[in-house]
Amino acid sequence: AGGKLDFRAAASTNASADQEQEDAQEFLQFLVDAAHEEMVKLRSTLPPAAAGQDDSSSGVAEQQQQHEDDDEEEWSVVTKKNKAAVTRGREDLGGSSLLSAIFRGSIKSCVKAKGVKAAAPSITVQPFTMLHLDILDSVRSIEDALDHLTHTELINGYKVKGHEAGVEAEKVVKISKLPQVLLLAINRYSYSLDRGSSKLHHNVTYPLSMRLRPQWTSDDCPERRSAQYQLIALVTHHGRNASGGHYTAHVQQGDGRWLHFNDAQVDFVAQSKVLDQKPYLLVYHRA
Repeated sequence: AGGKLDFRAAASTNASADQEQEDAQEFLQFLVDAAHEEMVKLRSTLPPAAAGQDDSSSGVAEQQQQHEDDDEEEWSVVTKKNKAAVTRGREDLGGSSLLSAIFRGSIKSCVKAKGVKAAAPSITVQPFTMLHLDILDSVRSIEDALDHLTHTELINGYKVKGHEAGVEAEKVVKISKLPQVLLLAINRYSYSLDRGSSKLHHNVTYPLSMRLRPQWTSDDCPERRSAQYQLIALVTHHGRNASGGHYTAHVQQGDGRWLHFNDAQVDFVAQSKVLDQKPYLLVYHRA
């Protein structure tokens, strides 16, 4: 009200009355989403000049609603290899704000039917503010996890227009837009019918400085061959399972030193300690 952001009130309203522990990934995602929604709402109440828009961009809220209503709409595009493709989704879904400018990226999934020359590839674009990485199987590093995220997956029984029987297809996911701050959520929990939910405790290495490999990004991703990220924070979950435990955080200061936050206790720690964790969340900043 009165032009002020009130996402903190929303957070307190959604918090449990008995202050039970919340999942760190879900809580961070909620804070980013709530702050973004409040900023979009506030911007829509300001005159164009105050909101940083010109007269031609008035009616942004109505246009955003139109885009959201048309989110399922398909359109044809021509790829860099001069091939037709059917595209769905939008990178700017949900409007734009300072938060989206910092945290929002997008991924592009492409499904190609094998053996059907007339079938155009199906491309879906999805925005993200937190990239979830699986660490099952042979994943032992963040680089392994990004390889796994962007590897080619075979699909059986894929339906193609004009063909009654399902065909084999290939699906591949790539990062198509890079955020300024890259939030990586490490999926340390798995579920099975016989054991239920269990935590994955194995080590996953993560670099202080990470240059994104071209094979992780789409052909049309800007700066796909020069994107460099620097680790600035991480969150660790201590505990045997998902139902309990304790969170700590490491955060880099402006002078390059690292602080370790353990409830009310805050200490400077060596960089070697920072790299000796089993992180649940990693925060990277574009260098």
